[in-house]
Amino acid sequence: SEHLAVKIIDKNTVKTEEKALLCTEIAVLKLMHHPHIIRMDGLYETKDKVYIVMEMLKGGELFDRIVGRPRFSESDTAKLLRPLLESIAYMHDLGIVHRDLKPENILCGDNLDDVKIADFGLSKMIMPNEKMVQACGTLSYVAPEVLTNQGYGKEADMWSVGVIMFLLMCGKLPFDA
Repeated sequence: SEHLAVKIIDKNTVKTEEKALLCTEIAVLKLMHHPHIIRMDGLYETKDKVYIVMEMLKGGELFDRIVGRPRFSESDTAKLLRPLLESIAYMHDLGIVHRDLKPENILCGDNLDDVKIADFGLSKMIMPNEKMVQACGTLSYVAPEVLTNQGYGKEADMWSVGVIMFLLMCGKLPFDA
């Protein structure tokens, strides 16, 4: 039997800006089919609630894996980053930028290369040369250009991957907030 996770959203308590994020997340999940991106299994709606059914990974967040163990070797880091980079390339080809890549949003299976990107709440669909200006993400992982309001593109996701790589190999973050 397959384990599934359900995200339940109460329509009555959702703020307007959260609604927009939710719509984006659902649209993006519907669009993507990749072995290393979390799969949406179904979407159900009642008068008061929205139910997003997603696949579940038993391994939990990458974050918990990092905290509980010594540094990753180069080869283990490479094993983990490869599927991550492949799925980011896939996303970017579709014109989707995640904008909040961090260990809390990467879910793990049993093996190192069994990882999936999750939480597309801040993601955005953009045109090929479009620049985004809204500063968002998580400070420790966010690219400098996102914070300077000069506009940024898909490259911001790659910066976040670099920070994750540093964290895996060094056991600490490269920048203090």
